[in-house]
Amino acid sequence: MGAWTVYILEIDSAAVNILELQAKKLKSKFTAREEDYYGTVTLNLTGLKCL
Repeated sequence: MGAWTVYILEIDSAAVNILELQAKKLKSKFTAREEDYYGTVTLNLTGLKCL
């Protein structure tokens, strides 16, 4: 079984300001397996119009 890596995502309340409403501070701990455990998907999009 592969190794798991622990990550901590922390966002200060002053970092996010949407429509002049201040977000709450966020701290979340999560784990992920090594990169080669996951697959990949490649999309080639053509014929799209920019707005």
